[in-house]
Amino acid sequence: MINELLSNLYSNNSPYLSCEEKYVDNGYPHTNILYDLLQILFTNLEPTYIVECGSMLGGSAIRMAETLKKTINPQK
Repeated sequence: MINELLSNLYSNNSPYLSCEEKYVDNGYPHTNILYDLLQILFTNLEPTYIVECGSMLGGSAIRMAETLKKTINPQK
């Protein structure tokens, strides 16, 4: 999937190739979106897709994706 995204969005060139690791900022790795709230929403609304408009480092998008995956496939 990553290769497909790189191909479609960046012509197979990762946007991170020119980044230096010393500039990576891990100072905001969390989100304020509650797992329980998302689980209730996804159980009742059953979204077919989600669009997040605006993102700092992607913590909320990651939380939504993880919650949706657990809600759809609770045994995994």
